[in-house]
Amino acid sequence: MADGLSVRLSLNKTLLLAEVVSKRVRSLRERRGWSLSELARRAGIGVSTLSEIEAGQSAPRLDTLGALAHALGAPLETFLHAKCRNFHR
Repeated sequence: MADGLSVRLSLNKTLLLAEVVSKRVRSLRERRGWSLSELARRAGIGVSTLSEIEAGQSAPRLDTLGALAHALGAPLETFLHAKCRNFHR
């Protein structure tokens, strides 16, 4: 039973990360007036990958998150703290 609980907790953390990242990436991208294609190009990732991230359908790998943070000019921590409210630069 403990294993099932641990799996559920891990899944919930992944879903929370995907939700936080999706909102922050979209917000920062829109504030810059960039299209999905523009941010994907600047971050060196596929448009479909970025679309899935922004839709909260997948949590990005750490290297992808780093590329997005760099392209957006935001510290990596911006995407990792659920309670962080100051995520615009």
